[in-house]
Amino acid sequence: MSFPLLILSISGLLGLAAGQTDSNSPVPVQIPFSKTKYGPDGPWQAVTVNIGSPDQPVDLYPGGAWQSGILSTDICKSSSSKCPAQAAGLYDSSRSTTADTTSIALESNGGRLGPVDLGSNSMEPMGLVGHQKGVLDQISWGSDRHKMAPDVSIALFDSLTMTYPGGSSFQAQLGSLSLGAPKVNQTFSLPDAPPINASLIPSYLWQNEFIPSNSFGMHIGSAPLNIPGSLFFGGYDKSRVLGDVASFSIGDTGSLLAALTDIGIGVEGNAGSPFSFSSQQGLLAKGNSSIGGSIQVNLNPLVPYMFLPKSTCDAITQNLPVTYNSALGLYFWNTSDRQYERIVSSTTFLQFNFSFADTGNLGIKVPFKLLNLTLGAPLVNSAQSYFPCRPYSPPSNSSTHEYHLGRAFLQAAFIGINWKEGNSKGWLAQAPGPNGLPNPSVTVIDANADEISSSAINWAKTWDTIWTPLGQVPSDNPYGTQNSSGGLSTGAKAGIGAICGLAGILAIIAGIFFFRRRSQSLKSPEDQPSSASLLAQAPQDKPYVFTDPTKPQVHEAPGTAYPQVYEAPGPTGPMAHELPSHI
Repeated sequence: MSFPLLILSISGLLGLAAGQTDSNSPVPVQIPFSKTKYGPDGPWQAVTVNIGSPDQPVDLYPGGAWQSGILSTDICKSSSSKCPAQAAGLYDSSRSTTADTTSIALESNGGRLGPVDLGSNSMEPMGLVGHQKGVLDQISWGSDRHKMAPDVSIALFDSLTMTYPGGSSFQAQLGSLSLGAPKVNQTFSLPDAPPINASLIPSYLWQNEFIPSNSFGMHIGSAPLNIPGSLFFGGYDKSRVLGDVASFSIGDTGSLLAALTDIGIGVEGNAGSPFSFSSQQGLLAKGNSSIGGSIQVNLNPLVPYMFLPKSTCDAITQNLPVTYNSALGLYFWNTSDRQYERIVSSTTFLQFNFSFADTGNLGIKVPFKLLNLTLGAPLVNSAQSYFPCRPYSPPSNSSTHEYHLGRAFLQAAFIGINWKEGNSKGWLAQAPGPNGLPNPSVTVIDANADEISSSAINWAKTWDTIWTPLGQVPSDNPYGTQNSSGGLSTGAKAGIGAICGLAGILAIIAGIFFFRRRSQSLKSPEDQPSSASLLAQAPQDKPYVFTDPTKPQVHEAPGTAYPQVYEAPGPTGPMAHELPSHI
């Protein structure tokens, strides 16, 4: 073999070896989202996984720490009619050759729902009542079959219902996929027996070098607006992270707890406001001096609503055409009110301001378009648009006294955690809207990372094709609620503005007519009325100027884009205030 040929051969072998090393190096794992949308209060997106062997495909809401909550086929045995939980798939442990139904089959509290199930207190706001037992089984996803996790910790429910304020109870329709925990295993201690370690998906993948870190990054997206969900273990999609990223510590429960300092209403750009104001702040503590400077909230993808103090929900909704339904504890949009269309079409948003010890202040903007959701059976008899603020008081025995920002809020936010044992770090950032989402920019989360980087995507541009400037939306709205400063309502002012504008147009036409007649008239120019003197304009506030949406600043209530009208059907059944306590 000649010397040059030898060099080429060695070079080829080195290149092959390098290729093999790269292909075997840990990379983030993507968990696929289902094409089916779920929930009588969304719709919502879910991930698809396979449980056991042979595969039993099940769709689950991603969220929570420690155990995954899975619905058993037994949950439908007591149902005399169609069982809604069947749509997402149910798990039968007796069919799985890899299931261990005895090692952790602890029925704590007689099998009743306990605080460890589905991640600490994450499901408490939904008033869950159920019966569960512990099971170990493998969970896999997608087509990459070797990247599965065996002996995953599962809370298997054969009954699970949620109770609403009016007393009505409804069967849960989906379980949940745990996103990890502050420990690498969930350890179960049994009397007179060695402890049993159950797997948690991201920690197992990390320990076996499938992924670069014990972490996740997620944006649940929006089903109504076709923003696809994104979930990675060991990394994240950088295009779902816009502007500043808050970093904060995660406690032993694994919950994403943050200090919410205020909620405001804002307008993006100069497209006009559907309200009598362009910005309004101080809604979190309005009318409630006990709130003080902040409340603690759980950024919780396991619950659908924004569980906030009643005074806060009332302060927000006093600006909206909604009716409170006490049976469900929710606010129904009055879709026949023209102000409804103006609000959900324009560039208005709710601004959530947070404060973090590590990284300071951060604002997350949630367009009203995302807060125009739909209730369906069995909660209501016919489809009903609703605003997802749910008045809530934390249990008196709660150690954290936390409120919850659920999936309604998380449509607009990115969350992630690096489960570093003893020093776990969580992240919160603004997520994009539906316009022009690029291909995923998959980015590694290093094993020791305390921070992650964001993309340079302009947040406003991800909404600009969805917004409808108010000039294109009818303004003849009789919405009669007064604003907080008194005086005429927004609808009344809009009506006056429309009438005055019409009068101005007629005056211009009349002026042109008289001008043309003037040459044939004996009257002097001074006798002719000035068209300009006949014009009238309704007073308008100067639009509030927000900072760059990709660099939110809490104290300035940075702007967020607006929701366009989502065509949720109007109420054909009983109105909110007429609904009985049992829907």
